[in-house]
Amino acid sequence: MKVYCTRPGCQRNENDIADELLESLRHTAFRQQQYCVHCGMPLILANQYLPRKELGSGGFGRTFCALDLNTAAEKPAVRVIKQLHPIKPLQPSQLQTVERLFRREAKVLDGLNHTQIPRLYAFFELVEPVDFRGITPLGEPQKFFYLVQEYIEGDDLLKELEDRKVQGKKFSEAEVIEILKQMLGVLKYTHEYSDERTKGVIHRDIKPSNIVCRKKDNKLYLIDFGAVKQVIQVVEEGASENETLILTPGFSPPEQMNAKRVQFSSDLYSLAATCVFLLTGENPGSIGIPYDLEEWKKHTTVTKRFAAILDKMLSPFPPDRFQSADQILQALKQKSWQWWKVGLVSSASVAAIAIVAIIYKITSVQQPLLPANYFSLGEKSLFNESDISNSSPKCQQAYEKKKEGIQAFAAQNFPVAKDKFQAAIDLFKASHDINCSANSETQVFLNNAKANISNNPLTIAIVVPINGKPQFSKIAAQMLRGVAHVQDNLNNQEDGIQGRLLQVLIVKDDNNPDIAKKVALALALNNIPEKIVNNILGVVGHFSSDDTVTAGEIYQSNQLVAVSPTSTAVRQLHSSTSGYQFNLSKHVFRTSPSDTVAADNLFQYVQRNIGSGKAAIFFNSEQKYSTSLKEAFEKKFAASDVISCDVSKYRMDECAPKALGAKLVMLALSADEATEKVLLAIELNSSKIPLLGGDALYSDDKLSFGDKAKDLILAVPAHVDLTPQWFQRESISFWGDQFVGWRTITAYDAAQVIVEGLKKQGNNPTRQGLYDVLNNPKFSIQGATGTVEFDKSHDRKVHSQDENKLGVLVKVCQSEKKTQYKFCLVKQ
Repeated sequence: MKVYCTRPGCQRNENDIADELLESLRHTAFRQQQYCVHCGMPLILANQYLPRKELGSGGFGRTFCALDLNTAAEKPAVRVIKQLHPIKPLQPSQLQTVERLFRREAKVLDGLNHTQIPRLYAFFELVEPVDFRGITPLGEPQKFFYLVQEYIEGDDLLKELEDRKVQGKKFSEAEVIEILKQMLGVLKYTHEYSDERTKGVIHRDIKPSNIVCRKKDNKLYLIDFGAVKQVIQVVEEGASENETLILTPGFSPPEQMNAKRVQFSSDLYSLAATCVFLLTGENPGSIGIPYDLEEWKKHTTVTKRFAAILDKMLSPFPPDRFQSADQILQALKQKSWQWWKVGLVSSASVAAIAIVAIIYKITSVQQPLLPANYFSLGEKSLFNESDISNSSPKCQQAYEKKKEGIQAFAAQNFPVAKDKFQAAIDLFKASHDINCSANSETQVFLNNAKANISNNPLTIAIVVPINGKPQFSKIAAQMLRGVAHVQDNLNNQEDGIQGRLLQVLIVKDDNNPDIAKKVALALALNNIPEKIVNNILGVVGHFSSDDTVTAGEIYQSNQLVAVSPTSTAVRQLHSSTSGYQFNLSKHVFRTSPSDTVAADNLFQYVQRNIGSGKAAIFFNSEQKYSTSLKEAFEKKFAASDVISCDVSKYRMDECAPKALGAKLVMLALSADEATEKVLLAIELNSSKIPLLGGDALYSDDKLSFGDKAKDLILAVPAHVDLTPQWFQRESISFWGDQFVGWRTITAYDAAQVIVEGLKKQGNNPTRQGLYDVLNNPKFSIQGATGTVEFDKSHDRKVHSQDENKLGVLVKVCQSEKKTQYKFCLVKQ
């Protein structure tokens, strides 16, 4: 008989023992321990349980099927054993936390006594011994923790649905209602469960694979209460003991996906998502849930009454849901469904986008969330090109050709559009006019025309901060250069992505978090005016950290990946003492290093060139980036050596006197404050105190105020002088003598990440597939800034070999024309 060794890392886990020995072990209370012949691990756990095979494994540990040697029946009963095994080695303090939480969670499970919850038989600890034969040194003994539960023989609902789909079938409404009623009975019990320490038990991970139909009587069981995973995530990922990071996209509610506190209605949401999955056969997140609750009904036949109940359970806002299992059971008894529509919007749903989303789903009329002038593939320009009278003749000719190309694109005459856009690009390059900076948008339009000629393009989007202000139009052009560079290289290859070319939807978000949220919702739901695209696979963007964190909530709920090239605020799950929190979705990946790297570089510069002393920091507490950079930098100093001034509360001329006596001034200001407040700070700096700043103060363009800021030192993610020679050559061929700055470089990397993620999926790339590829710890590409890899939070990894490629310092210096200034690299 095969017996399984539970030691992690054992090279060969299977062991053979004689059937006669098994019978002998069953009929004695004092059992002789059996050991793994490969590593010496005890095979009989707690003198009672004999593991037979591994059922599954994950980041939290492993699950085994085992025999219970103490059962009196003719055959030993089968049990399920869960072994808690952290991936990372634990410090003594962490191990103590694991022990405490493990016992607490196990006692809660032990107290649950319901006929549709697998019974907990035992929980125990095992100190892993050194190899008993003394052959293989195994280091310090390590503790393992085990739960033993009732084994439910049968298939889970995920397996049942897969079997039905092979036959072209799904679950009927009547079947799903019966499943819902049974599970509501279980949740009513768990949510009302109480002991001396616990007031209600939340499952946290309800999904089809965690509902098992017992083979012998078709009774449904709710399994896997997530206790083991919760213990590991508290210790390894820093979760609060009252929060959860257990996530199943499509089934976990928005508050859980965003690492916020879960509640009873979170379980009810996941149960409703499970019902939708059984009815439609589709992952709920891929059919509009939770922000477009009309979409899922197109994939099944369901009565209005039952649909209304599920819709209320699926509200993205917890206060709008049913608050108890009892309420739903009562609703299922009602004959009318109309009253369930009333109250879908509560006073808690105050955000403008929430109101738009709920109205959108109730009316079932798919009205555009934003006007058509927020989106373009080539049928309109998103830049203000109304006044080109001061441009050179060739530049004006270029704009005319571009206009003709736009007209042809809007008429879907893509061959003509392609020729017109190419002619415009040639004229833009020949003009050598600083006002001719719109060629990056034209380059995207050209390749979109090529992609549409190919007749089967793949679509991604780039979100830029165009809002009517010149400095943000310049930033948008910088970001577009990087994306256009990647798109052109791809579309000029023979095979593109499995024979398909790439088109890029350009979207503006006004550099406004409220608009950014609407943009994210429109992209997630493919709710694009005039239906110019129907399946957006990934997003490059957004620009600011404020916009990115807001949009990220929507992207995560709809399994849409965004790769931001410019957001750098430090992720922080819980509020700091000053109130800073930046809980960025894990569906947002970032190609720029965080503000921690910028703060490190600036502080090293201070130590080498300025010396010790007080630091004055000017920042804006209402903006994520500004607060992030301020906090990352001030951590380098003793609290008594930091003088801070919040420019959202004080004028710059009120902040300036606070800097008297400081050895330096850190301008932790955002892009929309850059020119005005920086100039004012420079003018008020009569003492010529060294000025430092972050990447938001950087400009690709020649600086009109350069003579006043010769000593300004900025920390930026990258510089073109440190990029590979091939990138520099290609950039010159695209953009001529236009300087390529850091936003172009990191946007190139962001677009390249998405392209490689699509390529690795094969013929039919999907949103979920893109996330899975990028989420793989082994994912890696060679970009303009070296090796692009992501850490477990999906932020950019900074490798030692990338030193002086990622995270650099620049200063204001004279350009080749002595009357102009630019940012030059500071040697570190």
